[in-house]
Amino acid sequence: MRGHALLLCACLPLAGCAVFATSGGGPGGLSRFDADLRSLATRGEFERALELTEGKSAPGDDLLRTLQRAAVLRHAGRYDDSNRLLQEAELEIEDRYTKSLSKAALSLITNDRVLAWRPSRVERMLLHCYGALNYLALGDPDEAAVEARRLSGLLEAEEVEAFTDGVEPAGAERELRRAMRAIAALVFEAAGEWNDASVAWRNAGPAFAGLGAGIPGAGGAAGFGTADLAGPAPTGTARPFDARPPPPDSGEIVVVAESGFLPHRVERSAVVPIYRRDVHDLDDHDASDRRDAALCVAWRALGRQPDGPPAGLFDGFGARDLRRCGRRGGGSLYVLALAWPDLRETPDPVRGGTVRVGPDAAAPLRPVADISAAYADEHRSGLAGVLVKAVIRAAAKHAIVEEIREEAEEEDETLGDVVGLLGNAVAVASEHADTRSWNLLPGALHVARIRVPAGRH
Repeated sequence: MRGHALLLCACLPLAGCAVFATSGGGPGGLSRFDADLRSLATRGEFERALELTEGKSAPGDDLLRTLQRAAVLRHAGRYDDSNRLLQEAELEIEDRYTKSLSKAALSLITNDRVLAWRPSRVERMLLHCYGALNYLALGDPDEAAVEARRLSGLLEAEEVEAFTDGVEPAGAERELRRAMRAIAALVFEAAGEWNDASVAWRNAGPAFAGLGAGIPGAGGAAGFGTADLAGPAPTGTARPFDARPPPPDSGEIVVVAESGFLPHRVERSAVVPIYRRDVHDLDDHDASDRRDAALCVAWRALGRQPDGPPAGLFDGFGARDLRRCGRRGGGSLYVLALAWPDLRETPDPVRGGTVRVGPDAAAPLRPVADISAAYADEHRSGLAGVLVKAVIRAAAKHAIVEEIREEAEEEDETLGDVVGLLGNAVAVASEHADTRSWNLLPGALHVARIRVPAGRH
């Protein structure tokens, strides 16, 4: 073997438990469907997993179902079928980013589940990453490079949008973007696209310098001294991320391993008192006053949770004085039922490891992307907006119920009471958090780069 090879190893965590039933709630708040799907995938029962995605318990969103099937097919080694579904999903995602105004309006009086599901920034990155790795597994590095360019284009567009909006991504999400640049660079190397690889390595930054193959811009090796790189590189041995191109009588194998699962979304809820000042401001035509009032209500809702509001959740949102949110101008007029998505971590059993190629060549698996942390950062960055919308929606439902109750009460007082009770029950029952996500994505990516003698391995 000469040159460069990029392999994919999917290291799903062992489930160690039976498949769950497909109704009700699963462990840790995970839906029964997702618990079943993860369990079947970790057990290697891919045909049963595919059957599950076609059943009645599968998520009602076609796009999400397509992505779940694409991930199962990829782990089953059916890379061509997986890529076909990933391409279908990408077209649908682009279409969904043209918002449906009618459903957006409907979500303001029901819940966000009526909206077509759209993947998060982290989930979109993995879509192109999977596509590129699938093409490499099919022996088509040119198409893999096309997917790597799409991934790079997505990252550039998100960076431009963040710069325009003046919103800097949190640390873990920023590091994941750099890691995705490094993965794209590895794909470009495998395709022999050295110019693109050089640009991708520079964008990945110095933390990934040692993972490069000595191309311009890749720099030295991160994590160990220059003495480790001194002298000729003997074949049959490996250093962590050797930064020089292999000599003519040897080649390199790069293994990208995934482990664990993303944190899954669960629904949290609270009943929150509404005060006179809240009512006044939530009905105000000034958007800033409405937002501040909604933030106060959200602050009280999270303050009633055992662990309180996440640190920094309300920073930078302009609420005038959150310390006054406990009681805003008099006694409670009524209560609102709120629901919002929270994240539950899934333990990752992988703590390093070693890749061995024959008896003489080995390299450590090194973590390069903490996808779980990036996903959690993205979730936190959008949570305040989700809570504000939930408060405004709940208040709007209450106002609608009150208007209907008053009209009924003019006809008959008892009828008004009944209508009010039923209306409030419906309003509470219709309030649900949107907990949909691509729950087969890994929690982390690891890479091993190992130099071997020319030949078959």
